[in-house]
Amino acid sequence: MKEAIIVDADGYMTDVTLVADNVTGVFPYYCLPKPPVQVIEDMDESRNLLSEINGYVIAVPVPTGLYRPRFDFSAWEKLSMSEPNGNGEPSIDSGGIINFQSGPEFNLWVEGLTPEEIDITHRHSKQSSIEEKQELALGEKLKRKQSHFVSICKRLWK
Repeated sequence: MKEAIIVDADGYMTDVTLVADNVTGVFPYYCLPKPPVQVIEDMDESRNLLSEINGYVIAVPVPTGLYRPRFDFSAWEKLSMSEPNGNGEPSIDSGGIINFQSGPEFNLWVEGLTPEEIDITHRHSKQSSIEEKQELALGEKLKRKQSHFVSICKRLWK
C-alpha cells in the first residue's frame, strides 16, 4: 500500500488515503449526496443522484519543498494526451515528476502559495521563533529571581 492524496476541484489537498502499490494516476472521488426529501420512484432518475464528484484521488508522489502543494490538472491533461513515443510506460520519480525515456517532462505538483504568501509565512515563523526565544529568556530570568528570593527568605528566617 502507498499514500495517495485526495484533492478538491482546485487541486489542493483535503485528505490522505491508501491505494495499492501499482496504482498511479488521477481518479474521481465520489461522495453520496444527501437523500432527497421525496421518494424517487423512477430508477433512472435515482441512478443520477447516487453520487457526486467531491474531488480526486491523486496517486502521484508530492515533491518535498512545497509550502502548499497544488495538483496541476492541466499538466495531467497534457500528459494524458501525449504518447510515450514507443518507449513504454512513463516513470514517476519521488518528486512527482513524470518522465518518458525520451520526451517531455511533466511536473504535476506546483506551489499553491504566491511568493508574497510565502514571504509572510517566513516572516511569521521568524517572529514566532524570536518570541519563543524571548519567552525562554524571561523564564530563565524568572527562575533566577525566584531562587534569589528563596535564598533571601532562608537568610531572614535564620
